[in-house]
Amino acid sequence: MNKLLLREQIHTAFESFKGAIKGHGDINTKRADGGWTVGEVADHIIKSTDSNFGRTLKTDRPYDLHAIAIKTLFLDFTTKFPTANILEPDERKYSVIEMFAMLDNNKKRLFEMIDTDDLTETCIDIELPTWGSLTKYEWLVLIENHIIRHTHQVTDFERVERQKDQPKSMHGKFLSQKYWNDFYTTNDISWDIGFPSPPIKEYIDQWQDRKSPILIPGCGNAYEAEYLLNQGFADVTLIDLAPTLTATLHNKFKSEIGKRLSVITGDFFDHEGKYQLIIEQTFLSAIDPLLRAKYAEKMHSLLVKGGHLTGVIFTKMFEEDGPPFGGSVEDYRNIFLPRFEIKQLQPCYNSIDRRKGSEVFINLIAR
Repeated sequence: MNKLLLREQIHTAFESFKGAIKGHGDINTKRADGGWTVGEVADHIIKSTDSNFGRTLKTDRPYDLHAIAIKTLFLDFTTKFPTANILEPDERKYSVIEMFAMLDNNKKRLFEMIDTDDLTETCIDIELPTWGSLTKYEWLVLIENHIIRHTHQVTDFERVERQKDQPKSMHGKFLSQKYWNDFYTTNDISWDIGFPSPPIKEYIDQWQDRKSPILIPGCGNAYEAEYLLNQGFADVTLIDLAPTLTATLHNKFKSEIGKRLSVITGDFFDHEGKYQLIIEQTFLSAIDPLLRAKYAEKMHSLLVKGGHLTGVIFTKMFEEDGPPFGGSVEDYRNIFLPRFEIKQLQPCYNSIDRRKGSEVFINLIAR
């Protein structure tokens, strides 16, 4: 168990949630749909991150048995959960200063638990449907992903307003969910090679820690994910915008969903979490070039310090309007510095024939 990584994941979840709150002028503004205000969401998070898990016993199963299933469930934003009465927010006016102080206090108490407690013990005073009693480690995973879920909710409150301020682009149609869903519905996948990219496969072969949390954004048909699972990796997350594709992946990997694999339908730029390895396989080439600086910033935020962003990106300019979109080594160097140490940014020696001379391998380390 990597307690330092767990600490960082909890810290990131809390700080991302606070950042989402800061994006709102008045946390007590009533919503048109009658849902919780931002302040009420914060109160719910404060109540649900109380670190008193009650009595514990020694665990007679893997301490992280339900961890991936918990993450998968809570990051499925299409599923709605009932709220326990004890976790319902109070009907009152809230203050940002008050909320932040209480969130920081809860985070501090969770840190103390991580540092001092045996997280493999099972908490016997609470039983959940399907999973029964969780270990302390699994409760911390639940807390992290519950916060991420509500960070997404709070961010969504202002999404439409934020999008009005984003730069306009001639490639805007390629950012839509409909475009990518149609792309996979019609099987218009001429740049899909049909198997794991050899440079990425070779890199995976030398990665030692099979329990490292790994993310593949814009995963497409997820050949690299299949290879990771076949090699014994135990914590892989896929995210893609196209529901047709993710439904196919859910069916393809149904025996692994909730165990070693999570498949998320959503926008990469809204995703929260912490990973030791992020695999880039033509995702950068699929997004609007205007978003590349934002891409680098988001990748950095998703990696632990010292984590790796690795994969292949195109270095040719395409004759037709993309995607895919090309670029130069210098372009890429500029967007990744100074957030990353550039360990490798060089032509691939083991590209497939039709890509020889048109792609570079990247291995970037988050500073």
